[in-house]
Amino acid sequence: RSNHKSVSYKLYYVTSYLTFCLALLSKEMAITLPLIIFCYEYFFSTKKGKDLYAILYSRPFTGYLFVTIGYLYLRFFLFQNQYEVIRAWAFWNRFSTVPYLIMKYLYLMIAPFSLSADYVVLPIKFSSPVFIVCLLAVISLFALAYRLGRDNRETGFGAAFFILTLLPMYNIIPIVNPLAERYLYLPAVGFLVILTTLLNRVFKTKSHYILLVILCLYSLAVINRNTAWNSNYTLWSDVIEKMPDSSRAHSELAGSYAEQKKWDPALKHLKIAVQMNPSNAGLLNNMAIIYYEKGELDLALQCLKTSLKTRPGYAVTHNNMGNIYLKKNQFDDAIREFKMALELKGDYAQARYNMANAYFSKGLYYDAAVEYQKVLIYNPHEADVHFKLGSSYA
Repeated sequence: RSNHKSVSYKLYYVTSYLTFCLALLSKEMAITLPLIIFCYEYFFSTKKGKDLYAILYSRPFTGYLFVTIGYLYLRFFLFQNQYEVIRAWAFWNRFSTVPYLIMKYLYLMIAPFSLSADYVVLPIKFSSPVFIVCLLAVISLFALAYRLGRDNRETGFGAAFFILTLLPMYNIIPIVNPLAERYLYLPAVGFLVILTTLLNRVFKTKSHYILLVILCLYSLAVINRNTAWNSNYTLWSDVIEKMPDSSRAHSELAGSYAEQKKWDPALKHLKIAVQMNPSNAGLLNNMAIIYYEKGELDLALQCLKTSLKTRPGYAVTHNNMGNIYLKKNQFDDAIREFKMALELKGDYAQARYNMANAYFSKGLYYDAAVEYQKVLIYNPHEADVHFKLGSSYA
């Protein structure tokens, strides 16, 4: 029986390590699991002589650490995205903004009003009064959680869960969005543990009525919030109303107008986005596309040349420049740009298709056929490519 029980436990742990690995490959926030297990053991373990080192160096816990180390190697060495560009703040600015982020997330949990799909967060310096106030508030809350945690394990664990599951989102390791409501999906569990524990202690048997009232109020807030998510237009209009300095909101709203072929308002919001974020090559490319659709090819070309100054090795820009030259019947210039796009990104099927079109328009049907055949390697079921290839043979 003892051997059978030992084998069962080993199977459980191996299964747990495997699912932990799958979770890490699905969502990076899962990396906090070892810390949560550590806190759970610390607060709820019934073993005598419980201490930090005994938990940390236990054989099962070590297994989670090995999986974590293996994932970090995969993420930052093997799976590194060479096209991923994050405009990170200086390290000390990221570090000094952490207290503000903690207080902002706590505020969103307590009072989820004026929610936004995008937030504009600026770095907070150590000398800022905001940093001092937030730091004192965080220290006070930590002290309160520690004091309550000594008398009530659930409260201490809930506070640790909330803080630790937000750890990857504190922007210490740079992330694209330092603040987003979706980051609270998992930490909300810790907040609810604290809330229900405190309500049970204060209101005892009537606590479930209080929780029901809170649930109803939050449900009404959700129903009201759903109206903003009715469409891209309503969503990003709502963001601009609350966060007028959001470059992303202006860019997304411009995209919504472009889908409706409303080029002038789309161009207006793209210009605002570029003013806020002039080094963003993607915004300049989108602006060039709008000018292209309006038939203002020279302005489109000017935007793309500016884009190349901010991001010289951007294959999309060369592809878009090739399309403009093709539209202007400057076939040699178009072919040159498409070739440059393919040198930067060899599997860029759209650029290869456009280059084939340029060859076809110039009358180089053999070269066009060769390129259309290469496109079919990536997209074998594209009817238009088969038609163009047949036209080349004809």
